[in-house]
Amino acid sequence: MCVICTAIPASLSLGAVAEAKQNEARREALANGEIPPQRRPYWAVSLGAMLVVVTAATLYHAQGGG
Repeated sequence: MCVICTAIPASLSLGAVAEAKQNEARREALANGEIPPQRRPYWAVSLGAMLVVVTAATLYHAQGGG
């Protein structure tokens, strides 16, 4: 598997980890009676990165690379 294609699941897994950590921090804040931190769109950033990587991989492989 080429390096570009390997980055596709990596970008999604990093986004999933960031989203899980954010949800954990919000749950802990709510359990302690504090104001939860503002939600950040990690899922959207991860999806955008994945789309860029898929496009790059498609262009690379269409040109005869790999």
